[in-house]
Amino acid sequence: MSFFWENKQKKQLRCDLLSIEAENKAKKMNDEAKDKDKMNKYSQIRKFYDEVISHKTFILSRPDGEQNEIFKQRLPYIKMMNAKLVYSQARGYLSSGFVKMIKECINEVKDLDDFYAFTDFFEAFLAFYRQYKDKEGKDNTQYNNRNYGRY
Repeated sequence: MSFFWENKQKKQLRCDLLSIEAENKAKKMNDEAKDKDKMNKYSQIRKFYDEVISHKTFILSRPDGEQNEIFKQRLPYIKMMNAKLVYSQARGYLSSGFVKMIKECINEVKDLDDFYAFTDFFEAFLAFYRQYKDKEGKDNTQYNNRNYGRY
C-alpha cells in the first residue's frame, strides 16, 4: 500500500492523509524534538518545504504538455534532498524521525502525481507542526512578531 494513495489509478488520495496522518506526524515530530533547542526548528523544516515548493512552482510554470518532462529532469534534484536531510540531521538540526518521514515520502515519488501528493502532505504537516510549536511557545517568536501572512 502506498503512503499517499487510496487508489492511484483514480488519483484518489488516502482520505486521512492531509488531516489525521499529517497531524499525527506533526505531533510525533514535535514530541521527538522536545527539550532539544535546535532540533526540528520550524525554520529548518520550512527550508526543506520551500525547496519542495520551488520545484513544484517551476514545474507548474511550464505548459501542461511539458510538465512531465520537466518533472523527470528535476526528479534527481528532488531525490537529492535525502542527502541534505541527512546532513542537517548530522549537524543536530533535524530528528531521525523527521528525516525518516521525509525520506520515505521522497522515495515514494515516482511520477508527477506522487510529487503533487507529497507537496500536499508536506503542506498539511507543516501547518499542524506550526500549531504544536505555537502551543509550546517556542521557535515561533520571530514569526509572531512580524506580519508575513504565513500560517
